Amino acid sequence: LALSSYPYTNPDDPQFDFYYTKQRAVTEQYELGSVLKVFAALAALEQKIVTPDEPINCKNSTRCVIDGRPITTWTAHGILPFSDVIAFSNNIGIAQVAKRLGPDIVTHYERLGFGKKVGIPLPAEAPGFINPPSKWSAQSIISLSYGYEISASLLQLAQAFSLIAHDGSFVCPRLLLTDPIRISEQPLYSQESIASIKDILRKTTEHGTGKRAKLAGFDVMSKTGSANTLVNGAYDHDKNIYTAAAIIEKGSYKRVIVTCIKESNVENAFASTIAMPVLRRIAEKMVIHERAL
Repeated sequence: LALSSYPYTNPDDPQFDFYYTKQRAVTEQYELGSVLKVFAALAALEQKIVTPDEPINCKNSTRCVIDGRPITTWTAHGILPFSDVIAFSNNIGIAQVAKRLGPDIVTHYERLGFGKKVGIPLPAEAPGFINPPSKWSAQSIISLSYGYEISASLLQLAQAFSLIAHDGSFVCPRLLLTDPIRISEQPLYSQESIASIKDILRKTTEHGTGKRAKLAGFDVMSKTGSANTLVNGAYDHDKNIYTAAAIIEKGSYKRVIVTCIKESNVENAFASTIAMPVLRRIAEKMVIHERAL
């Protein structure tokens, strides 16, 4: 229903900057971090290599080595059910499950629309990128499980969340209301997998990293992602992308919102404290405007 970027520019301004004329939700692609765990989890559930209740040993540490590869996570957890691995966004837990998926994780990311243009008729759309298995290092499956070695635009992320909101059917965004609606004839994921991932996203909102997305009277399914950005070929831990995504439902009312903030001067920032509050403010105004209360 809406697409917006800030800051913007005024063409009448003598300091006019062409960069700010871009619709950056469409033209720029990022490594989005942990928000992609949703889709690694959906793939694992669909292939029945994990169940929401399966206990996953998250090593009770913020740092560990698995198969010779170092993995860090934002806070330590011990043994968690898989649903809580996603709700609490534990990198160590999701990496272990993703290793069971192997190269199939790329097949699922592509099925969800990542790595190719959405096809919306706006200029300079970013296609995104997924590192193919033929170019993987030993680290790649781990990185792909929590949103690295894959870049996407916010429009692609919204499209993928819309698949969950539409019970597994793929929905292509359209620019004009008069454009035909394009929805896949058959769901791409089973109703069991979609129901499980929705429950996990509800749990994320209820007591996980999405708590700031709660909206009284609405069913909110959310996830966040914080990712370091590349600067001169190396990841800069002081420059981050903060992303939040949510499905807002009440009866037949259904909306997907995604927000992304590039860098912040706030100390000890996370997407849950930077991007999710923005998403909630948008949601609050949206449901009032649309009289969905």
